[in-house]
Amino acid sequence: MEEPYDQKTSEQIRAFYKQHSRRPAQFKIGDDGSLNTYNKEGVLESTISLKTFRPITTEERTEMDTQRLTKLSALDLLYEQERKKLREAYLNYKATGEVLPVIQANQNVLTAELRRVDTRSAVRGVKTIPVPTTNQILFDEPYEQRKLFGTHNLLGKDDIISEGIFVLERRPFTGSQFYGRYEKAGTPLPAVVPQESGVVGTALLTTGVTARVFFSAEDSQNGYLSPMWPVDFVYKETRYSSAFQAYEAERMAEKGQKEVRDKILKTRSARTIAVHTRKVTEPAKSPQALWLPILTAVYNQHPELVEKLVSTGQDTLVYADPAVGGGGVGVGSDSKKILDPANWRSDNVVGKVLEGLRASMREKAPVAEPPPPEAKESVITVEEQEKAKTGAIIRAVTGKIKIRK
Repeated sequence: MEEPYDQKTSEQIRAFYKQHSRRPAQFKIGDDGSLNTYNKEGVLESTISLKTFRPITTEERTEMDTQRLTKLSALDLLYEQERKKLREAYLNYKATGEVLPVIQANQNVLTAELRRVDTRSAVRGVKTIPVPTTNQILFDEPYEQRKLFGTHNLLGKDDIISEGIFVLERRPFTGSQFYGRYEKAGTPLPAVVPQESGVVGTALLTTGVTARVFFSAEDSQNGYLSPMWPVDFVYKETRYSSAFQAYEAERMAEKGQKEVRDKILKTRSARTIAVHTRKVTEPAKSPQALWLPILTAVYNQHPELVEKLVSTGQDTLVYADPAVGGGGVGVGSDSKKILDPANWRSDNVVGKVLEGLRASMREKAPVAEPPPPEAKESVITVEEQEKAKTGAIIRAVTGKIKIRK
């Protein structure tokens, strides 16, 4: 569910109400609902402006339904295309014995189906209905107070239901999306459906679908989705500092570029990695076969990123890598063409993989975080990199100073 406030603001609000009950003279609620903090001299020190919740308009709900159906139509088509590819891969396997394309095609079908399920019912949960008494169901027995499915139930003693009836609930939208919107106080009610998304960090594609466009890890809204987002994790017994680094290291190994791969592991900078690999322009043999296990390893080892990924709801995830074949759409985030999928020059592999992970991880029950796998090889650590920078500066300075005898 969308949260009206970020974590920092939520903590400040909780802290305010705790202090308000103890020191109401210094922690006052304004006439407009704002939370005002004063010092002992009565001087205003800080203010927290609370948002207001308004009901959703008919136009907004219609737009939501239209976007959902449009996305479902596209995903249905994608699902059938992936099934066709799976059949072709299986026929090829029967003729050649090559099994890897079948495994990959089967994974693609699973990912497409999970994305369809996620779009059809974004919210799923189990609700318990208490066991009714007999007279609540059988009106010809008004005095029978025993449980309908208890020891004396109509189904027999072997069908005792004591804990209630469990019902699977499915909803197409979260409560905060379906019932209303959180807005800044004083925001006028929209008269028509806005042509751009009202959620920070999202954009409206020409197809009418809400999307999150991401590329740089420095993006304040969607940077955490970027493969360049700094996060240490272990993949194939090697510790990397980002998914982008792991992908490029694997691509260099695939192309026989061992020296370039070694250089990649000596830096934590995405820009430096891009410089080292720019001369090797040939894309990976199968970008999806690389991105899927790499990003899966990242999210399996970092539950905090799973929460952020799941919080993107049903938004289409668009990796705005301008390079063709690198996992993005082949169009930069600073280009207006990015909002029209017809202009995309690549398959948005990273975006699709993240959507598949989002759908599958939303289905999983929370489990204890397993210890990270051991690494036999590692990228340079932050401490080692800082030490190397300091040494380089010292060498540069001392090299310019002539020592007189």
